[in-house]
Amino acid sequence: MDDNFGFSLTFAGESLAISTYQQNNRTGAVYIYDKSAAGDWQESQKLLASDSAFYKQFGYAIAGKENQIVIGAPNDNENGANAGAAYIFEKGLDGIWMQTKKLVASDVEAYDSFGISVSIATNIAVVGSFYDDDVLDNSGAAYVFDKTSNGNWTEVAKLKATDPKTYSGYAVSVANTEADIIVGAASINSNSTDVGAAYVYKKSTDGSWISAEKLTPEDGIAKDKFGLHVAINENRIVCGISGDDDNGPSTGSVQLFYKSSNEDWIAYEKLLACGTNGMYAAFGNGLKTW
Repeated sequence: MDDNFGFSLTFAGESLAISTYQQNNRTGAVYIYDKSAAGDWQESQKLLASDSAFYKQFGYAIAGKENQIVIGAPNDNENGANAGAAYIFEKGLDGIWMQTKKLVASDVEAYDSFGISVSIATNIAVVGSFYDDDVLDNSGAAYVFDKTSNGNWTEVAKLKATDPKTYSGYAVSVANTEADIIVGAASINSNSTDVGAAYVYKKSTDGSWISAEKLTPEDGIAKDKFGLHVAINENRIVCGISGDDDNGPSTGSVQLFYKSSNEDWIAYEKLLACGTNGMYAAFGNGLKTW
């Protein structure tokens, strides 16, 4: 069986983390690689959930920042079938990565797939719950966790689309900084005709998260899958459009946005890949900003 090694990967400080979420009957694992003095990348550690179990899909989504990694396990069954969970690992002074927290939703329910997407900044983690039913059937949600002064992680917000739809794909992807969160909404249903969207939230002065903007492609058409993957830094947002047809069927593209002086996000460039050899390259099906 294909372990899907490389399905998700991230840098965390000087370490590279690569997931293999289908390993060992979909138990899942994440491998850590560090660069040697000679410049070679060498495996240094294998991460497993503290409550490792078959079909958990640990490593389906991973994200890193400095000496922290958050790892999604959307099929975790502790709180119901496929309710999901996410795990925080931190790198110690000895260079060893240790699990420090298991995150679950405060209103956890079976089949929500909490952990299908994850992101982390220094003191803020975001976890997508693709099939959350709070508003409409499978309309999705994203949970925000703050790191407290004693190193614990506490849920502080639950984000939902301002215009929720059934099976919209909300929270299929998430990304964040300390000040902004972006939540992608792109249906993974092959029969969906949705263009896709991405929702931006900003942190207010009182610490709460408020809806700021909904991003859509400038020339979007049905099945573009805008927002299937998203990335953000302090001044830029990147949205993948893996179903874009500009260079042929589903060759894909990437839309760039910049933050204006009044903190609006403005689309300014669309990137197309060269040498995709025609159809179904799905350019934009994986993103990172620096």
